[in-house]
Amino acid sequence: MGLFSKLSGGDAARGGGAEQALLIHITAGPATDDSFLAKLAAELAAAMSEAGAGKSGLSEAIDGFKSIAFVGPDADALFDAAAPVIERHPLAKGSHAVKRYGGPGCSRTERSDVSWDG
Repeated sequence: MGLFSKLSGGDAARGGGAEQALLIHITAGPATDDSFLAKLAAELAAAMSEAGAGKSGLSEAIDGFKSIAFVGPDADALFDAAAPVIERHPLAKGSHAVKRYGGPGCSRTERSDVSWDG
């Protein structure tokens, strides 16, 4: 079981009422050092809190991406809270967000490109 699949484990993740998730995968590179990632994660967490959309999950670096996760009752609300923050930061090509509409292992997901073409 992967790290992100453990975000909202337990019985709630397997049945109704499971928390949904927003997984933001940022293409790793020189512009995405640890200080950039920490600043972005803090801004995203503040936006989630202000919107009442959810809470921070886990962050990790794997397969050429640095990833930040958030969990809450509504993946669309998580994305809506994150979008203005993401738009303020140029993210490298290939960066994307995945909305997961259920607990770990849920096959209902939606992927959105969040890279900057600038």
